[in-house]
Amino acid sequence: MGTFQKIAIADDHEVVRDVIKDIVDGYYSIIYEGSSAESLLRFLHANPPVRHPDMVILDIAMDGMSGIEAIEKVKAINPTIKVMMLTSFDDDEKVFDAIQNGADGYCIKSDIETRLITCLQDIEAGGSYMSPGIARKAIRFLQNHYQPVQATEESPLSHRETEILRMVIQGDTANDIAEQLHVSPTTIKTHIYNVYKKLQVNNRMEAANLVRRKGWV
Repeated sequence: MGTFQKIAIADDHEVVRDVIKDIVDGYYSIIYEGSSAESLLRFLHANPPVRHPDMVILDIAMDGMSGIEAIEKVKAINPTIKVMMLTSFDDDEKVFDAIQNGADGYCIKSDIETRLITCLQDIEAGGSYMSPGIARKAIRFLQNHYQPVQATEESPLSHRETEILRMVIQGDTANDIAEQLHVSPTTIKTHIYNVYKKLQVNNRMEAANLVRRKGWV
């Protein structure tokens, strides 16, 4: 079982919430589920931090307040809460707004049956999981908007850490990287955690932005 004991879900589709509950059963405890961001925020305000979830799963597009708007409000109430966004191919461009607002991970709804637990576990290890389709578009976005510059300072990362970060930026999961490097996924997750700590970033996109600006990859 992961260290995230408690999870909250906010999605305006009951079927999606039921699927998520079935998938995480035995891994995490659902302490709240609701159909709107507003109801989630009311729950957080009504309870002390000790009763807050460790992670919130938010639908990007909901009636009323969107999941994107809710990210900052959730973290303002309790900055320790991790936020995982659910999106679809139709609105994946909104992921970039979610990145700026501080989301910790992104999963396409069509992928949740096969990838949700991996997503949650990657975030748990200090990573920032993206479904492959979203990751590819995110990388293209960075390539189009950020150009590498001449490095003006030495990278704090080791050769192996740089190698792993490059794979992470390309969209590889911890399991993918572990298979390529012939080590355990736990070892890779530890490397990713250490990389983010050294770079003082919280997720894949922040890391990609920083190292590209610095010319470290």
